[in-house]
Order: sequence, then structure tokens, then C-alpha cells
Amino acid sequence: MNLKHVLNVIKGDLWPILKQRGYINKFVLTPLLVIPLTLLATPLALKMASGDSATTPAVLAIDSARPLPRELARVLEKGLPSAGGFLLMPVEDPVRYVAERKAQIGLRYDPKGSLEVIARQTTVGGAAMVKRLGTLLSYYQAMKIAAVVGDSQTASQLAPQVRVVDAATPAERALGSMAFLIPMVVVIWLLNTVEHTALEISIGDRERGTLETLLLTPVSRESVAYGKVLAAGVVGVAASLSAWVAVVVTGWISRLLPLGGDTSLSNLDMPIGGQILLTPWGTFGFFTVMITSGLLFAAFILWFGFFSSSMRDARMRLSALGLMIMFAGLGLQFSDTLATRSWVYLTPVLNGVVALLEAAKSTLTPTALLSTAAVNLVLAGLFASLAARALLRGRVLPGSQQL
Repeated sequence: MNLKHVLNVIKGDLWPILKQRGYINKFVLTPLLVIPLTLLATPLALKMASGDSATTPAVLAIDSARPLPRELARVLEKGLPSAGGFLLMPVEDPVRYVAERKAQIGLRYDPKGSLEVIARQTTVGGAAMVKRLGTLLSYYQAMKIAAVVGDSQTASQLAPQVRVVDAATPAERALGSMAFLIPMVVVIWLLNTVEHTALEISIGDRERGTLETLLLTPVSRESVAYGKVLAAGVVGVAASLSAWVAVVVTGWISRLLPLGGDTSLSNLDMPIGGQILLTPWGTFGFFTVMITSGLLFAAFILWFGFFSSSMRDARMRLSALGLMIMFAGLGLQFSDTLATRSWVYLTPVLNGVVALLEAAKSTLTPTALLSTAAVNLVLAGLFASLAARALLRGRVLPGSQQL
């Protein structure tokens, strides 16, 4: 293998692509615009649409035939610092009203002393409303116990005040419910960028006949093989750096926008968030996972492209990889559980998505980062060696006579 020949192959693969009109703008500069817009527009739109939870209380459907006690109604309407109040709406049938989504929660009072909470708990909003209503009902029960006992100290022991302490990191609180957007947007963009270039230097060269011509030159097959593998690696690193810089820029911009604080969706009791506060360790972890994921995507797509019958066939088959990323994104809903499982960081694609989320929250552990990077690099090396082996054995041109 001749190093000069390897460098010439890399130059021959990448230079024509870089000279294509709009390539730099589309795959290098565009992420600096698209990723910040995607990550910032969603929380800003939700915040403007939701308004202030203090001035826009959620609707609580109550049975008009069974009015609530005056003290209970006052507690529900006024709310607490830790739980917003409700707009009481008497209706004939609270169950049907909630089922028809006219209200996310309902309450039916029995004069004998029982309360029936009505909610669609299969939704995030319904579960959040049950939590809010439960806090207010607990407070009301404590008031009733204090009134009966007459001793505030004894009442406190019977119904102790509950205070929730947020153990999340500052970066995690700043991200809020928008945390899942970061790994999804970044990984999908990375895949699309790498896919375009890696297929161009594999199946694209074969369709244009340039690969067959290159193999007929005095350049050894080893130089061609490793040159293309390294060219794909350069693409993976470049795409990763572009997306990583876009995330860092998004973090800087988000600190200048009104995305922090405790602003919540008025009907979900969930922090909107949207700020990216990457710590030095989080930045390093994000960078490492991005680079190794980019190398893995590049090596896999290069190997995959050599064995595809056409560019169209390759793109259609690679859509399955996009679906894998989407399924991995669904796992982010259970990230608190997944992040504690060691096998997650040994699973390709899923490890990168979860590790990126943990890095953005500044909760990524050194063991998880090392496992993710090691798995990605080992698999990238495996697919790169398979691609080089396919070239060395002449299997990428099955119909060529020179083979």
C-alpha cells in the first residue's frame, strides 16, 4: 500500500463532491441554521401557545348535581405554589366531558365523604393533571384534619407537608421536556449527510464507471480500498463536527432567549425548557459520541453501498436504518430507565441516541461514554475492513472481466 496513492484516492473521491454546486452549503453550513431553528423554534412556539399557567388554570369538570364543599372548591380554584389551580366547570356528566376531551380531568363528590377522580391517564396531560389534583386534595385533607384535631402540631404529624426537591442537574432542568429533540435531530441529520457522500464514493463511482477505471490503474487495490474507507471516515468526522458545532451554537443562542425558568405547559404541568447548558464534560461527551457515530455510519454505508445493485436500491434499503433511529428515539421516553442499563451502551444506534441525551443533560458517566465510543469504533473498523476486503477481492464489480 502506497500512502501517496491512498491520499490521491481520498482527494479523487472527495474533491469532485466538494466542488458540486451547493454541497458545502447543504451539508456543512445548513446544519448551523437548521439545527438551531429546529431545537429552538419548538419550545418557543409551545411557550407562546401555552401562556402562563398562573393566569390560565386547567379546566376541572365537576358534577353539577353534587356541588363541592365551599372550602374544597376554594382550594381547587386558588391552588398552591407547588400546584396550579383549576377552573371549576359544573357539567351534567363529568365522565363523558373528560372522555370527549373537553377537560383533561374531572371530579365527582359524594356527600358521604368519598371523591372520584376522572382522567384519561393514558395521556401525558391526564397523568399530570391527576398529580396536580392529588396535591390539592392532600392539602384539603390536611386542613380538615387540623380543623378536627385542633392542634396544628398533631395535624402536621397526621398529614405531613410534602415538599418535592428537584434532584435534576441544571442542564437537565434547562432542557425540560424538549430534551428528546437534541439526539433525534442531530443523529438523523448526521445519517443523511454521511449517507449522501458515502454512497457517492461507493455505488456512485461504480455506476459512473470511475471505480472500474480506478481499479485498472497502477494504483494497488489496497490503496484504493483504504483510500475510500478513509474518505468515508473524513466525511463522518466532518458531518459530526458540523452537527456538534450547530448544537454548541444552539446552546449559546438559547441562553439569550426566554426559555429558562419554570415556565410550564399550562395543561401538562411539564417544564417546556429548551435551553442547552452543555458543561465541559457534557460537551466532550457529546463530541466523542458524535465523532464515533459518524465514523460508524460512514463505514457501514460505504460497505453497504458496494453490495447494492444501484443508488436507488441502496437508498431504499438504508431507510431501514432511519427506522432504527426512530425506534431508538422512542426509547428516549424511557431514558431514565435505559440510562442505567449497561447493555444499552453496547447496542449500536441506541447507545448513541441515549448517550447524546445523557451528555446534553450532563449526566453521562465515563463508563457509558467509554462503552459507547468503543462499540462504535469497533463496529466502524469491522465495516471498514469488510468494505476494503470486498474491494481487494474484486466482489464490488461482479460483472467486470478484469476480475
